[in-house]
Amino acid sequence: RINQLVEHKCLEHLDMGRYHDYLGSASAMHDGGDSTISIDFSHDGRFFASTHGNHTTRVFAYPSCRLVATLQEHPRTAWIVKFHPSDSNILACASWRLECTIWSISAKAPLFHLSLDQTVNASISGISFHPLGDMIAIASGRQVLLWDYKNAYALRMEDCDGLESTTEMESGNHPSSLAVCRLYCDSPEGGLYCIYESESHIHIIDFHPSGDYVMIGERNETSFHTSQLTIQLSIHEFSRCKIPLGLPVLVVPEIITYNGSGAHFSPNGQMLVACVPPGILAKHHSIAVFSLAKDNMGDCLFSSPLDYTHSSALTNLRFSSASSHILAAFYLNTEHSIPWHMTRIPDSWLSSTADRARLSSTLIARAEAMQSQEILKVYCLCKGITEIEVICPDKRRREFQDRINTAVFCPGLSSMGFVYGTQNGRIRIFEKA
Repeated sequence: RINQLVEHKCLEHLDMGRYHDYLGSASAMHDGGDSTISIDFSHDGRFFASTHGNHTTRVFAYPSCRLVATLQEHPRTAWIVKFHPSDSNILACASWRLECTIWSISAKAPLFHLSLDQTVNASISGISFHPLGDMIAIASGRQVLLWDYKNAYALRMEDCDGLESTTEMESGNHPSSLAVCRLYCDSPEGGLYCIYESESHIHIIDFHPSGDYVMIGERNETSFHTSQLTIQLSIHEFSRCKIPLGLPVLVVPEIITYNGSGAHFSPNGQMLVACVPPGILAKHHSIAVFSLAKDNMGDCLFSSPLDYTHSSALTNLRFSSASSHILAAFYLNTEHSIPWHMTRIPDSWLSSTADRARLSSTLIARAEAMQSQEILKVYCLCKGITEIEVICPDKRRREFQDRINTAVFCPGLSSMGFVYGTQNGRIRIFEKA
């Protein structure tokens, strides 16, 4: 309770946020090729890492934003970055090229590397460390793979069509004594297992903080409630001695999400947050918090309406460290997306003074509307979901459109704040004022 109160006070007194020019030049911040795609914090809040469209992963100290390392050996753009759950020197990246690499930050070098079969027509859409940090779940295409990376090397998944599954223990052949569903690897030790297969593309994979459950998000081919793309969430029990996964213990039939960050376990393990379409809980889109307690698992504890514009642009839902606040970020890209410099129209474009004045005022109004767009919201879970903070693009900048790809809270109370990354490459940092 004390942590929740301290966290609330910190979030009520954040600064206005500052933009970090991670490339060292102002012009580079507006190059879409350097889009900031994914951000994650180390468990102790000392560092955050970001992936970018120029095939790099950068590690920064928080909140100073001092560049700690640049990891450049990605053949393609790293789509996801995740820190080790207990070692802030280790992080994992997954790229479009069906590769997952585990890095040492201090050495700026790969520790382990996994390359999946390039003939598989799917990319890696999500990764998640087990809370013990010794294995990673990988969502690729219609499969969830488990990579026991410390007991494998030079791995390569082969086409699994026609192979039969087995659930026999192979403790004599595998040092971690995992039951095997399907094993694909070049090394005799093994290390890569298919633990779940779906008929649809898998967008979300995440271990529960306890390690006893795993969340899987599968694309719905059709929706009964909305024309938007929806994901079915299922929560499965996870055990090292029982692979593949069994039937789910909880199913949320439809959620709205732009990417794999649209649903999140609370750090205390008691809740799950997601955005659900009309017809699931109410007549409107809702940010919903579900219980994960065994006596009322699946019950909706709190919900708050969300308008269609924001629900269709939702990129992130994240719990805070104390599990008492929620961060919602949005990729807003409307017809009003007009840079400030475009509000000045050359006289030669229009035939009359009246036409020039009318169009100029229209563009200025649209630009001002962009300045007031709510691109990020912070909610408090206190007898419901209460909106306590709304973030808009910084009006002091000439280029003020921020389409957020990723946003995360900093863990812990000593440096409470959050960071977001945008499509045009900006990183914006908020901390206690």
